[in-house]
Amino acid sequence: MILATVNNASAGHGNKHRQPTPTPTPTPMLTPTPTPVPTTIPTSATIRVYRSATGQIDALDIETEYLPYVIAAENDIAPFQSMKAQAVASRTYAYYKKEHPSGANFDIYDDSRDQNYKPWLVLTDDEINSVSQTNGIVLKWGGVIICNFYISGEGSYAQYVTYNEGRSGEDIIQSTLGWVTDPPSLNPYNRGAMGQIQANALASDYGYTWQSILKYFYGSDIIIGPK
Repeated sequence: MILATVNNASAGHGNKHRQPTPTPTPTPMLTPTPTPVPTTIPTSATIRVYRSATGQIDALDIETEYLPYVIAAENDIAPFQSMKAQAVASRTYAYYKKEHPSGANFDIYDDSRDQNYKPWLVLTDDEINSVSQTNGIVLKWGGVIICNFYISGEGSYAQYVTYNEGRSGEDIIQSTLGWVTDPPSLNPYNRGAMGQIQANALASDYGYTWQSILKYFYGSDIIIGPK
């Protein structure tokens, strides 16, 4: 998939989430190890992150060491409800990559080839809480963790955003960032793409909750729940 961040420091850079087509071709990356975010919520999984600056591979706790820094890098200006939607989207993609890794000895790149991960950023309470308050929640459809695309939604990236509010089953619109099939159920991993600018507007201007934001882009029948 393609991600273009809405982060103040990185806006305008395209991020690419690649979903395997019938023959997937993934890629890896990495950076320095962050200080774990204090939490009382139990976590149970790590992800192997390829640090592009050093070539090092870090095994990071998904909830405390990885996701907060992804949120800070991807959409730090988001209202809290859309930030929570971003947390679920980024967690879903992380677990998707654990099942479909980008490299032979790592799961995910730390840059726009997968998701931006910047452990040097100073975290806000909202960035930490958006992860902890959605702990372990991912998106599924057809029994699989989807390859949930998300993108800035600005400029040329707007064409990849899908508007699936009220849609379900074969009525879903798939994003052209991934492998589009007819019917859509032939590729259950592609259930659309979230626009970050659009998600932020849904939260700030229309009062959407994080759950309704996710259904707006990925369909009314998307399963939002524990891995």
